[in-house]
Amino acid sequence: MKTILLIFSLLLAVNISAQNVWKTEWMKQDKALHLTTSVMLTALGTETAKDFKLKNPEIVGVTFSLTCGLAKEFLYDTKP
Repeated sequence: MKTILLIFSLLLAVNISAQNVWKTEWMKQDKALHLTTSVMLTALGTETAKDFKLKNPEIVGVTFSLTCGLAKEFLYDTKP
């Protein structure tokens, strides 16, 4: 759990430091949606890994969230 909190704290710090990105309302909503979805997917992956008694469930959860995010970016967003 400490690993997940550290990762999301770093991501939040990076997002806050990019103040010029936050100027439009759409960008604020998009970033909030990305953050919320990432947290939910990480929690889902972590809890599922705990149910299956896997080692390092936090790493499994973060990996699951990143895999879903990358798949969305490369498969869905690259369509013309």
